[in-house]
Amino acid sequence: MLQVGALIGRAVRQRDGVFFIRKTLLYTVLTTLLAVLFFGSVILLQRVFEAMTGQQSQLAIVLSTLAITAIFSPLRRRIQDWIDRCFYRKKYDAQQVLAQFALTARDETDVNVLAAELARVVAETLQSERVSIWLQHHDASARVGAIGHQPDSPE
Repeated sequence: MLQVGALIGRAVRQRDGVFFIRKTLLYTVLTTLLAVLFFGSVILLQRVFEAMTGQQSQLAIVLSTLAITAIFSPLRRRIQDWIDRCFYRKKYDAQQVLAQFALTARDETDVNVLAAELARVVAETLQSERVSIWLQHHDASARVGAIGHQPDSPE
């Protein structure tokens, strides 16, 4: 038992502690919701089958298990998104900004405009003081151009 505690402590030190907190929160909420949904659906379906046939049926358990299996992944994704929005706002905002940039990058053909937008997105997402993008031609080792973004300074 002592070895298990030591292994967990070592894993927490090696990995980001926030990772374990997020996963613990996710799977605690997910397990609770799935258990409530499973037992609720078994009870409900047992009563329906009992009202229809006059006896209990194992079909209620089978149908409830299939329903829980079908909703596991979508429910896990939604709970993870909710946790990120509530507790890890910076990460969630960064994901939204990068998703928006991906849409812009898909439609933009001018390299200079795309590089300037990339610099703006990186500066906004990482909240850095200065961002530079260096463009290099694939055949030459010389620098083709640099595009920088420096946020407006507060006055």
